[in-house]
Amino acid sequence: SRSIIAGIEIIRDQLAAGTLRDYVVVALAANSYITADNIAEIVDLLGPARRLVLVTGYGPQRLTWIHESNAAIHAAISNETIALADWEAAIAPHPEYLAGDAVHPGAEGAAIYADVITAALAEFSR
Repeated sequence: SRSIIAGIEIIRDQLAAGTLRDYVVVALAANSYITADNIAEIVDLLGPARRLVLVTGYGPQRLTWIHESNAAIHAAISNETIALADWEAAIAPHPEYLAGDAVHPGAEGAAIYADVITAALAEFSR
């Protein structure tokens, strides 16, 4: 339920506290617009030693920002410190695996969601 701005602040806070880990997963595309500038700010905060997984969003058409956020995420993947977890592509064929809000994973969708993020993390070890 957080926006990308709130997510960036959490990253800042964890950096300041020394608690930010080497791999950071950001899954906020269903909550708010994500822009190329937002992603660039996160990459700058993380620096060259940390890795970022960006998760695409999925939801009903009324959530008009998801498409633009996903486009920004896809465009950012050319950076070798960023991996794509394409939740949208993985869940689109199985909307029945979503919770009642048609956004968040249900029981069956949760396994797909975890697999998508695990596969993205594995990209860094290749």
